[in-house]
Amino acid sequence: MDAQNFLTMSMDELANEISETKKKLSALEQLMKIRQQLGERTTRQIEAKKKAEKRAALKNKTTSSTLSASETIAESQYGQDFFSEREEF
Repeated sequence: MDAQNFLTMSMDELANEISETKKKLSALEQLMKIRQQLGERTTRQIEAKKKAEKRAALKNKTTSSTLSASETIAESQYGQDFFSEREEF
């Protein structure tokens, strides 16, 4: 809106323009909140994934350090879950 249009607008037109501007502002505020929430959720998901990876790495490290040499060879030949699968039977 330019200055010339602003000066020639009636009070009703100005009120309508203000109302429309408020609606747009409200919609933008809602979008910003959603964007922030998505960012927070993404951050939590990344942190949870990192924690899970650390736990898995620690578990694998602990498991491999407690295995005998023959168990380590068997796991390397038949897969990491070779002994855990056998224990389920």
